[in-house]
Amino acid sequence: MSNDCRKVNFIKVSILVVALLVSYFNFSVFGIKDIVVRADESVIVDIRSESSDEQVTPGDIVTVSIFASQIKNMTRFGPLEISYDPVQVDYLSISQPTALSAFSYTVDAGNPGTLVISAVNESVEADLESALMQGYEIEDNSFSSEDEIVLVNISFRVMTPTSDEVVISLEETGDFVNSSKENMDVSIGAESITMNVTAELSSDANLAFLTVNGYTLTPEFSADITDYSISVNRDVNNVQISAIPVNLWASVVINGNTRLEGGENIISIDVTAQDGVSKNTYYIHATKQETYMTEGAGLIDLDGKVYTFVAMPPDYFIPDGFVETTKVINGYSVPVLSREGVESVLVYVSDGSLNPDFYVYNPTTKTVISYKPSTTAIMSSKVLFEKKLPKDVKVPEGFSPSSIYAKNGEIDGYANEDGIFICYMVDENGNGAFYRYNEETGQYSEFHMINKTGTSAYRFFFYLFLFATVIEAVIIVVIVFVVQYNINKRRNPRPKRV
Repeated sequence: MSNDCRKVNFIKVSILVVALLVSYFNFSVFGIKDIVVRADESVIVDIRSESSDEQVTPGDIVTVSIFASQIKNMTRFGPLEISYDPVQVDYLSISQPTALSAFSYTVDAGNPGTLVISAVNESVEADLESALMQGYEIEDNSFSSEDEIVLVNISFRVMTPTSDEVVISLEETGDFVNSSKENMDVSIGAESITMNVTAELSSDANLAFLTVNGYTLTPEFSADITDYSISVNRDVNNVQISAIPVNLWASVVINGNTRLEGGENIISIDVTAQDGVSKNTYYIHATKQETYMTEGAGLIDLDGKVYTFVAMPPDYFIPDGFVETTKVINGYSVPVLSREGVESVLVYVSDGSLNPDFYVYNPTTKTVISYKPSTTAIMSSKVLFEKKLPKDVKVPEGFSPSSIYAKNGEIDGYANEDGIFICYMVDENGNGAFYRYNEETGQYSEFHMINKTGTSAYRFFFYLFLFATVIEAVIIVVIVFVVQYNINKRRNPRPKRV
């Protein structure tokens, strides 16, 4: 071998050794133990239906599902385009799977025979966009799943009246976007499903959908579960039920959803199949609350004393002007008696030591004061409570201790010789004053004592001015008489005697 060849081989070997050393240095010093290069796997999307393996009859509801697998960090997908023959089937609705509850779905069914569905996780995309713009890192909460998942369930009603084959196809998948705003590779697996329709009387007596407007069924609805329960408030007398049979020509009869009574009410939904033979009954046990009470409801006054709400007795007294309603107090929706213009409300509570009773509760001041019809006055804008006269407050002059009998009981107070009855009362803030009670109307009004000294002086000066006015009038009359007399005397002088 020549020297030149040996030199070339030496150089090649040297380069190889250096490369190996560099690689070893990088892997060892920087902790790079292994590098796995893996090609991105495609998202596989296909369309399926359990009904495609069975015979369906005209009028049946069938569910078609769009599946996807190998999803990594997805933030949006679609538009999925599904095609069908609108003469054969009628689109009803879609349902969103629980796994994708964070996504917002949009459905375009405006073009007969074509259904376009898209979904996006707006919250995750907004968080990622904000982090990117402001240059900080956040946890990637986009959706990933190694297992196959359902993207959307679609319900159709079979409308063809004769035996036929119904085909529903997945035409387009749209884009599947990840958290890096990159489109994932997508391929379609099963492109269509075929259902065989047989034109015979259906024996299906099941429900496809069962809902109660404003309430959630327990357990969640399933066609093979026939017993459910709901709880309604005391003031609810009727519930609106929507029951859609699997087969269009099955009949549905609902009983017991009106005139609900306290306690348990059983609502029945009777389904009779198209053939008139097969029947099924679903039950909803609607429990109507005996009271408006929420379990555990209570309130605390300024002194830290705890009061527990108790169901109001059936024959309780409602003061004039008050109505029964509910208010949120201390985070609980509770029954109260309320009057327009009065901030305080009447609550039926127990303080733990005595029997439950009515109390006046002010939500602003947090004061809780026992309500007694005979010693509590409710005015247009405040509530008053009878109280023993403080030592530093004097009874108005001319009044002495007395009591009267009102429609709600005996009232202690003071009366004068003119029949005016007053009593000392305080409001919710502790401000006290004398109030006059009108026996005819049963109403209270604030009492203001008339100053008798001022009245006497007024009378004295009144009579003084009256007397002066009379004297002045007499003087004027005398003057007029004298002047008139002198004038007449001059005009008609008396003749002189000769």
